[in-house]
Amino acid sequence: MDPLLTQIIVSGTGEAVKVMTDKLLSSKWVKGTENSMEIIEQFEDPEIRSRYIEKHVSNALRMRTLHQREHDILLDDIYYPLTIKNIANDDNIIINDDCIISHSRILNIVGIAGQGKSTILRKLFQNEIKFGNRIPFFLELRRIENGSILDFLKITLESLGVDIKCEDYLIELLLQSGKIIIMLDGFDEIKANARLEILSQIKELNVRYNCPVIVTSRPETEICRETSINNLLVQELDEQSQLGILQVISNQTEYDEISSVISNNAQLKGTLKTPILINLLYVCYPYWDELPSNIVEFYNKLFITLYLKHDRMKSWARERKSTLSTDDSLWCFSALCYFAMREEVFEFDTRTLTKYARKALKAASIPSKECEPFIDDIVNITCLIQQDGLDRYVFLHKSVQEYHAAYIISNLPQTIKLQFYESVAANLSSDDKYDNVLQFLHYIDRNVFQDQITIKHFEELGLVDIAQGDMQTACEMILMKTRNLYIYANKSDKEKLSWAECEVVSQAFGLDVLSIMNGKQRLLDDTLDYPILNTANEDFTISELEKYDYAITQNIFSKNTSDKKYKISIASFIKENNLLLEMADRLRKAVEDYYHSVYTPLIKERKRKANALHKEFEITRDI
Repeated sequence: MDPLLTQIIVSGTGEAVKVMTDKLLSSKWVKGTENSMEIIEQFEDPEIRSRYIEKHVSNALRMRTLHQREHDILLDDIYYPLTIKNIANDDNIIINDDCIISHSRILNIVGIAGQGKSTILRKLFQNEIKFGNRIPFFLELRRIENGSILDFLKITLESLGVDIKCEDYLIELLLQSGKIIIMLDGFDEIKANARLEILSQIKELNVRYNCPVIVTSRPETEICRETSINNLLVQELDEQSQLGILQVISNQTEYDEISSVISNNAQLKGTLKTPILINLLYVCYPYWDELPSNIVEFYNKLFITLYLKHDRMKSWARERKSTLSTDDSLWCFSALCYFAMREEVFEFDTRTLTKYARKALKAASIPSKECEPFIDDIVNITCLIQQDGLDRYVFLHKSVQEYHAAYIISNLPQTIKLQFYESVAANLSSDDKYDNVLQFLHYIDRNVFQDQITIKHFEELGLVDIAQGDMQTACEMILMKTRNLYIYANKSDKEKLSWAECEVVSQAFGLDVLSIMNGKQRLLDDTLDYPILNTANEDFTISELEKYDYAITQNIFSKNTSDKKYKISIASFIKENNLLLEMADRLRKAVEDYYHSVYTPLIKERKRKANALHKEFEITRDI
């Protein structure tokens, strides 16, 4: 038997699943959902329980980390309690062994790269089994390529040997019973064009079936902006947490040395805000002559440190198989990362990994015979791509892919690089695929980033005209931009309508990407939307529609074909409710802040450098 599976069973998880099953079957069920007990009753079969532990629990609780790159370890072996903050009430929640989060709304755990949001979800999954009040199902959203979350849940149950009799209603009753909880990892890893559909399905799980749902996501994805969803923000590590994580992953000698380095270096403490950076420090510290001073420097040193690590260790047994130089390997690995990211591929099978490796080698004019040795070195020496299952390969962490994609972009010929920036800028407001890549590029390709994104895109958005113009200019721009944007209303009863949703005006102006353009993470900006949302807070009669420009459309979120929704031009809503001057003032303040603090200083700096370079110097020839 797999040693880790044995460890899970010996730890008491096997018995906990049995106790959980008995507890659920003997508890009171919501009226009308009793028939779905048929599904839970099947967990009394020792074989199905064993499959649940082996195929589902084991997969959720085993992990690979930077300090244990070559084999799986269990969550309990590396977990240190992390803290999340409930945005709704500012309450801090420590995710320890006793933590269970119950809430009637959808919960969304929000964290930046490497902050531990997936690890937190796994811990909550483990705790649900321990307390046994509901059966947890841990589903990775990136694996839902076709079908729905509901279909994926059915497939998961069938893989355990559960007979659902091909009857959808049993699964739907189970969702309504309150006896299960759905945990969905990686909303940000769904392809951008599929997110709204998956978001609709997540909302349906909670609204239609009243099923508890917990999701994880990076900040400012579509799910973070939904008013019906409760965001839980993963907190940055303080010094106590930094040292606590270090203590879990290190031995005493290592801990004593590295902890003193952290405690005595204020700049380093200020950088180590996420668990992944503690892991990076621990793994690479013995091989670094100089400590990184920021996050980018951590990733900048990572590949070389791991690739050359065996050269510095006499006991290292595995030699490289490819003949590529270190620089060529780094370039090709980074190209592989970019090609996969461009197509929103975050995991591979042997065929697709080979495809992207060949593409990277071809781009570097390296013979394809090096493909297999190159992959072997990446997987077995650096472990930055790891085998995870029979024919599945994953990046050690998504941020590894993002940094190296940025690295290759920064090293492209100028003409190709400019094409990349032009393409990204054109889709910046509608596509967040490259957000984290752009944050890395702000540091490692600063001059071109600032020219193409910080300056040029600000100008292309028309925001310079607003910053330099008057109130009349801002008012005209608002009416022009909102002419084809809509606020939607649904019938609440025969004669009443209620406002349901509103297209984002701030996004139409690009205010949501100003922070990205300055090298920071995307921020939800409701500067322009607040007056609209604040006004649209009361029901109104159908006859009142006549004062707006409106149309009647089919409500695509309703299964009732006769259910209509009303879309009202936001421009007419603004004019009718006298919001134009307030919105123009808000727009000018937001734009002027960026214009004066970011755009203008850069323009002045560019002019100063240009003048310095074009000064004329007298030259003479020595005789």
